[in-house]
Amino acid sequence: MAVCEIWDVRGRLDHPIDYAVNPEKTKNMTSKSKYTSEELQALSDVIKYAANEKKTEKQYFVSGINCSPDSAREEMNIVKKQFTDESKIICYHGYQSFPDGEGSPEIVHKIGIRLAEKMWGDRFQVVVATHLNTNCLHNHFVVNSISFKDGMHYHDNKENLKKLRDLSDDICREYGLSVIKKPEGRKKAYALYQAEKNGLPTRDTVARQAIDEAISMAFTLKDFNKILSDMGYRCCFDPNRKYWTIQGKGWQRPKRLYKLGEDYTNERILERLKENTYSVKFSKFEERGKRAVHMKGRKNQK
Repeated sequence: MAVCEIWDVRGRLDHPIDYAVNPEKTKNMTSKSKYTSEELQALSDVIKYAANEKKTEKQYFVSGINCSPDSAREEMNIVKKQFTDESKIICYHGYQSFPDGEGSPEIVHKIGIRLAEKMWGDRFQVVVATHLNTNCLHNHFVVNSISFKDGMHYHDNKENLKKLRDLSDDICREYGLSVIKKPEGRKKAYALYQAEKNGLPTRDTVARQAIDEAISMAFTLKDFNKILSDMGYRCCFDPNRKYWTIQGKGWQRPKRLYKLGEDYTNERILERLKENTYSVKFSKFEERGKRAVHMKGRKNQK
């Protein structure tokens, strides 16, 4: 049974691609790499290492649909410029996670490629990366937000999510893997819990990252609200409300922030914003203290 999710990404195109093809997640964890961590962050190094004929076993599983994995970022940006795309959504990031012990890395990667081809292959550029860093093998998909054929945007809605999951089930059946016969709401919640447990990104983890980034750049609640709004989130930080909420595009309902963890309660968010203010004040004080002080006095005599 493979679990599928997808969501929009706003910001820089390199971030989701770098995450999807992160060598520390896609490499065979039992072998050592000859590259430095900095070199392995480059997508081209990942592909070169994977294609090394001297290796008896491929260490990475990264493929491109309608683009070359080692230049996917540039190719996607070319399409955006060609159609003058000014949308805040730069791509879509999805995953397909398999239960512990189900499927080999090679089979899981083949399934990921098949799914990407059937779901997006006729109109969109996609990077498919299979991660081996958890007990559950999983595929990541980075999909360009606009079509290379006509410049039309991909729509992340209920119909397309259902289509993605149905295609995933069909392909899993072809490979003799299990599928959910009667999915229920509680099973979906459990699947998301398992995804977070295994280090996979979910809407909650993406929301936490957005909140953390916004807090790092804000000094007041007003700043914080504006930065999140610019990221595409709708927020309610009314001091008179018991629970503050955040809602991303495509979410059916707002999420109470305290449910994201103890660092996201109303009180803790205000504390974190105050810490930023104190940090700036201390930094300025330190800067003044480092200024050279000239004192009058006699020179040392020999």
